[in-house]
Amino acid sequence: CSDSQRPQVWRTTARVHIMTTQCAGLFDRLCQEEVRPEVLEQIQKDVPRTFPSHPRFSSKQSQRTCMNLSRILHAYAVFDDQVGYTQGMSFVAATPLMILPPHEAFWVFVYIMQDMEFREYFLPRTSTNHSLP
Repeated sequence: CSDSQRPQVWRTTARVHIMTTQCAGLFDRLCQEEVRPEVLEQIQKDVPRTFPSHPRFSSKQSQRTCMNLSRILHAYAVFDDQVGYTQGMSFVAATPLMILPPHEAFWVFVYIMQDMEFREYFLPRTSTNHSLP
């Protein structure tokens, strides 16, 4: 698929229109909710380390991109408090943010974590968790 088609492919695959309609305003509400201080601290540490050589994260627009990435990670930590935030999630969340606005990138991130089962890799370690090879 071409670069120009990628946003629509993600929107369709992740059912972004359905989620933004059924859960209108949820992303913004999640961004306003409190998150545990240690989660917020880890997000603030990791966001600047995310794709440091990518133009979206290292140019004039990087401050806005980093702020939006922080918002997505904060919202997800509230949305899925069992996972919260774990180092490495910023790279997963940043990928859709490179091609979509934050409220849509959030729902693609939710899709990746929930439907594609990436969240299993970020759960606190238990004997039932999957492990990477």
